[in-house]
Amino acid sequence: MRIAILANESLRQELLQKKALYSADIFWPGNLHEMIASKPDASIDLLFEPSAERIEMLRQMLPAPVIIHSVSFTTAATHPSFIRVNGWPGFIGGNKIEIAAGNEQQEAVQQTMNALGWGYRIVPDQVGMIAPRIVAMIINEAYLALGEQVSTKEEIDTAMKLGTNYPFGPFEWSEKIGLRNVKELLDSLSNTDERYIPAPALVQEVSSF
Repeated sequence: MRIAILANESLRQELLQKKALYSADIFWPGNLHEMIASKPDASIDLLFEPSAERIEMLRQMLPAPVIIHSVSFTTAATHPSFIRVNGWPGFIGGNKIEIAAGNEQQEAVQQTMNALGWGYRIVPDQVGMIAPRIVAMIINEAYLALGEQVSTKEEIDTAMKLGTNYPFGPFEWSEKIGLRNVKELLDSLSNTDERYIPAPALVQEVSSF
């Protein structure tokens, strides 16, 4: 099975460090056009952006499995035949990645993940999946505390790691994931749930980039 994975160098290195038993022939295209031209048996776009042009280009690769990194956008907002994966930095290299797909795509998910040797779990096709929702909420709460001058970033990170045994503190997570990505998810989630309204300190920091 030939699988094309479109990723930046950081994500590529994270994937190469996964403890996986590959049986697939993995190809790393330099861009989307190269990936489409290679006509792989399955494709993974970890640089996905929900533009009409990109969706149309990826749609050309169907019915072969098309897997996209899409935490904030469901298949209803992209394409019903696409398979969503949580490709946030720090997550894609984990033991089990979160995947959302329609019933008709379950066999394709299993075949592709088995070929890659990646552990995975199927999650609901909802905005934020599961782990990103939780981590985004934790980061947002940390920024609320920072804005209220409860403590410093370093102290909050240390308290979280010591108190919950998390591998990273909330601010370390935000740097690894990218604060813009976190805000994008919070904005999407807050459309239906006020608990996810981004903290003023978080919004201010993103605006300063």
